[in-house]
Amino acid sequence: MDSAPSTFRWLFDESQELLRQEKDLQISFKDWLRHGSGVFHVSGKPGAGKSTLMKFIAEHEELEHLLQEWAGFRRIISAKFFFWKPGTEDQKSLRGLKPLTGKRSKIERTGYPQCDRS
Repeated sequence: MDSAPSTFRWLFDESQELLRQEKDLQISFKDWLRHGSGVFHVSGKPGAGKSTLMKFIAEHEELEHLLQEWAGFRRIISAKFFFWKPGTEDQKSLRGLKPLTGKRSKIERTGYPQCDRS
């Protein structure tokens, strides 16, 4: 089931308004894409819309442009992988990324160096 077309539009369209409303936020999502670092982690209760949000982000027309601003002259390589906690070991761990790269993924090497190296 798909969400309503405008359900998550606020993430890209109203980011500055969200910063004003949510005092704990230090950077808007768009600015994080352009200039941020680290992991953008989404968590929540089952059925809360996490996968729907991530699908929206992954398919958004501005995503590639914003990431290119962040990357500068470097080439962007992206892979879309959704973890599924009740799934198989490959579906709920970084090990599932290996088939996308044919080797230990860069995210695994740099972001999670303590992960299983097999």
